[in-house]
Amino acid sequence: MNSTIYYCPECAKTIKQPLNILDLNLTGSLDGYQLNKFYKHTLDIPMKGYTSSFVDHSYPAYRNYIVETVTSGSLEVVSKGSKIEYNFVFIESKKVGELYLDGNFLSDEDSIKVVLPNNPNKIHAYSTGSLGLRKANCKSCGKKIY
Repeated sequence: MNSTIYYCPECAKTIKQPLNILDLNLTGSLDGYQLNKFYKHTLDIPMKGYTSSFVDHSYPAYRNYIVETVTSGSLEVVSKGSKIEYNFVFIESKKVGELYLDGNFLSDEDSIKVVLPNNPNKIHAYSTGSLGLRKANCKSCGKKIY
Protein backbone atom coordinates (compact mmCIF):
# COMPACT_ATOMS: atom_id res chain seq x y z
CA MET A 1 0.00 0.00 0.00
CA ASN A 2 1.29 3.47 -0.92
CA SER A 3 1.24 6.37 1.48
CA THR A 4 2.34 9.98 1.03
CA ILE A 5 3.32 12.54 3.63
CA TYR A 6 4.47 16.13 3.17
CA TYR A 7 6.77 18.55 4.93
CA CYS A 8 6.50 22.33 4.51
CA PRO A 9 9.54 24.13 3.08
CA GLU A 10 10.85 25.09 6.55
CA CYS A 11 10.60 21.56 7.99
CA ALA A 12 11.82 19.98 4.74
CA LYS A 13 15.20 21.69 5.12
CA THR A 14 15.82 19.77 8.35
CA ILE A 15 14.79 16.38 6.93
CA LYS A 16 16.23 15.79 3.46
CA GLN A 17 19.09 17.58 1.79
CA PRO A 18 19.07 17.41 -2.01
CA LEU A 19 22.08 17.44 -4.30
CA ASN A 20 23.85 20.70 -5.01
CA ILE A 21 21.66 21.29 -8.04
CA LEU A 22 23.39 24.47 -9.12
CA ASP A 23 26.30 22.34 -10.41
CA LEU A 24 24.20 19.85 -12.38
CA ASN A 25 23.65 19.55 -16.12
CA LEU A 26 19.97 18.60 -15.99
CA THR A 27 19.90 17.06 -19.47
CA GLY A 28 23.32 15.44 -19.46
CA SER A 29 23.05 11.94 -18.02
CA LEU A 30 25.23 9.56 -20.02
CA ASP A 31 22.39 7.16 -20.78
CA GLY A 32 20.14 9.90 -22.21
CA TYR A 33 17.55 9.51 -19.43
CA GLN A 34 17.50 13.20 -18.43
CA LEU A 35 17.48 14.47 -22.00
CA ASN A 36 14.50 12.23 -22.77
CA LYS A 37 12.67 13.55 -19.69
CA PHE A 38 13.51 17.14 -20.69
CA TYR A 39 12.06 16.55 -24.18
CA LYS A 40 9.03 14.72 -22.81
CA HIS A 41 8.11 17.59 -20.47
CA THR A 42 9.06 20.57 -22.65
CA LEU A 43 8.12 19.67 -26.21
CA ASP A 44 4.56 19.46 -27.44
CA ILE A 45 4.90 16.03 -28.99
CA PRO A 46 1.76 13.87 -28.76
CA MET A 47 2.45 10.77 -26.65
CA LYS A 48 0.39 7.87 -25.40
CA GLY A 49 -0.95 8.06 -21.87
CA TYR A 50 -0.79 11.00 -19.50
CA THR A 51 1.93 13.55 -20.21
CA SER A 52 2.62 17.00 -18.87
CA SER A 53 4.45 19.74 -20.74
CA PHE A 54 5.84 23.01 -19.41
CA VAL A 55 4.56 26.11 -21.23
CA ASP A 56 8.09 27.55 -21.37
CA HIS A 57 10.08 25.01 -23.39
CA SER A 58 13.54 26.49 -22.78
CA TYR A 59 16.35 24.86 -20.83
CA PRO A 60 16.86 27.96 -18.61
CA ALA A 61 13.19 27.86 -17.57
CA TYR A 62 13.33 24.09 -16.96
CA ARG A 63 16.47 24.48 -14.87
CA ASN A 64 14.87 27.33 -12.92
CA TYR A 65 11.80 25.18 -12.20
CA ILE A 66 14.06 22.55 -10.67
CA VAL A 67 16.21 24.98 -8.68
CA GLU A 68 13.17 26.87 -7.36
CA THR A 69 11.29 23.71 -6.42
CA VAL A 70 14.20 22.04 -4.64
CA THR A 71 15.31 25.17 -2.78
CA SER A 72 11.86 26.59 -1.90
CA GLY A 73 9.41 23.73 -2.23
CA SER A 74 7.87 21.22 0.10
CA LEU A 75 9.16 17.68 0.56
CA GLU A 76 6.93 14.79 -0.52
CA VAL A 77 7.76 11.38 0.95
CA VAL A 78 6.08 8.47 -0.81
CA SER A 79 6.23 5.01 0.77
CA LYS A 80 5.72 2.16 -1.68
CA GLY A 81 6.03 -0.94 0.43
CA SER A 82 9.68 -1.11 1.48
CA LYS A 83 10.71 1.58 -1.02
CA ILE A 84 10.68 5.28 -0.11
CA GLU A 85 10.75 8.07 -2.71
CA TYR A 86 11.65 11.66 -1.92
CA ASN A 87 10.31 14.37 -4.21
CA PHE A 88 9.97 18.13 -4.00
CA VAL A 89 6.80 20.02 -4.94
CA PHE A 90 6.19 23.72 -5.46
CA ILE A 91 2.88 25.49 -6.09
CA GLU A 92 3.42 28.34 -8.55
CA SER A 93 -0.16 29.70 -8.44
CA LYS A 94 0.10 30.43 -12.15
CA LYS A 95 0.02 28.24 -15.22
CA VAL A 96 3.35 26.47 -15.71
CA GLY A 97 2.24 23.50 -17.77
CA GLU A 98 -0.49 21.52 -19.45
CA LEU A 99 -1.72 17.96 -18.95
CA TYR A 100 -2.46 15.74 -21.95
CA LEU A 101 -3.95 12.29 -22.42
CA ASP A 102 -2.94 10.54 -25.63
CA GLY A 103 -2.00 13.94 -27.08
CA ASN A 104 -5.33 15.59 -26.18
CA PHE A 105 -5.34 18.60 -23.83
CA LEU A 106 -6.95 17.94 -20.44
CA SER A 107 -6.06 20.83 -18.12
CA ASP A 108 -3.71 23.61 -17.15
CA GLU A 109 -1.23 22.85 -14.36
CA ASP A 110 0.09 25.27 -11.76
CA SER A 111 2.68 23.28 -9.81
CA ILE A 112 6.04 21.63 -10.29
CA LYS A 113 7.28 18.27 -9.05
CA VAL A 114 10.98 17.36 -8.95
CA VAL A 115 11.57 13.62 -8.72
CA LEU A 116 14.73 11.71 -7.84
CA PRO A 117 16.38 14.83 -6.34
CA ASN A 118 19.29 12.87 -4.87
CA ASN A 119 20.31 11.16 -8.10
CA PRO A 120 22.43 13.41 -10.35
CA ASN A 121 21.66 11.21 -13.38
CA LYS A 122 17.90 10.93 -12.88
CA ILE A 123 16.69 14.19 -11.30
CA HIS A 124 14.03 15.82 -13.46
CA ALA A 125 10.86 17.89 -13.24
CA TYR A 126 7.36 17.98 -14.61
CA SER A 127 4.29 20.13 -14.17
CA THR A 128 1.40 18.90 -12.08
CA GLY A 129 -1.85 20.15 -10.62
CA SER A 130 -2.06 21.65 -7.13
CA LEU A 131 -5.48 20.46 -5.96
CA GLY A 132 -4.18 17.67 -3.72
CA LEU A 133 -1.16 19.70 -2.64
CA ARG A 134 -3.31 22.58 -1.45
CA LYS A 135 -5.06 20.23 1.00
CA ALA A 136 -1.82 18.79 2.43
CA ASN A 137 -0.45 19.66 5.85
CA CYS A 138 3.11 19.32 7.09
CA LYS A 139 3.71 16.15 9.09
CA SER A 140 6.05 18.00 11.49
CA CYS A 141 4.40 21.35 12.23
CA GLY A 142 0.86 20.89 10.86
CA LYS A 143 0.94 24.00 8.61
CA LYS A 144 -0.23 23.94 4.98
CA ILE A 145 2.67 22.94 2.73
CA TYR A 146 2.42 25.93 0.37
